Amino acid sequence: MYPRYSELHVKEALSDTPVVFIMGPRQTGKTTLVKTLMDEMGAEQWTYITLDDQAQFEIAQADPVGFIRNLPATRIALDEVQRLPELFVSIKQAVDEQRTPGRFLLTGSANALLLPRLSDSLAGRMESVRLMTLSECEIQGQQPTFLSKLLNREAPSTQSIRVREHILNRLVTGCFPEPLQRASERRSQAWYQQYLSTLVQRDIRDLTHIDHPDLMGKLLKLTAFYAGKLVNLTELGGKLGLDRLTIKKYMALLEQLFLVEQLPAWHSNEDRKS
Repeated sequence: MYPRYSELHVKEALSDTPVVFIMGPRQTGKTTLVKTLMDEMGAEQWTYITLDDQAQFEIAQADPVGFIRNLPATRIALDEVQRLPELFVSIKQAVDEQRTPGRFLLTGSANALLLPRLSDSLAGRMESVRLMTLSECEIQGQQPTFLSKLLNREAPSTQSIRVREHILNRLVTGCFPEPLQRASERRSQAWYQQYLSTLVQRDIRDLTHIDHPDLMGKLLKLTAFYAGKLVNLTELGGKLGLDRLTIKKYMALLEQLFLVEQLPAWHSNEDRKS
């Protein structure tokens, strides 16, 4: 198992915050991290529930308030909570009645805070921690020193003399834990194809209805060509035969699933009249 530097942040949040929400793309190790923390803190103190279990999902969907009220008097780890954002208001009520640090540990493969069905943001009661794909230091099992060296005006160094080949291999293989452990590039690519197919067929449809689910895979590939560039949504939509408003909605869905991240301009003109 790869070490995750976010583990310390989660532990700190659990020590003083009633609800901690670990969010990030599917297959980045959120469930693994949660179960590791449960074992370290004492598994008997925790009850683990996943909403990927259809029976649990249907029970919670039928009666969100009753579902939360009838949970055991232990700490609760609730996996894939983005599937039922209506639970957030019930969690808020439970926390207000008993404000115990680390009472709920949630995970989500979509940013539930951006979902239109979210009934309450749990402001002041919840801390969010992002768990993205593995960093190079996590893959190598080393502590990061790049930024500290820069701040100390030291030149970062590497023990590898084949830096170019290493970077190219990392770009092709990616940094998800599973494909990193596969024996060949072909097997890694097979994993990514299945991953994207699952996202389109299930996760995106869980979030909202879209008229052209078949175009989501093509859109994701197109966004790769815009990495580090200005994005013109009208131009992007034109390549797929979609109007600007539709492509804006689809890009927002990809952001909710942590597949793309749109960066704002480094500088904005605050004097510009609206």
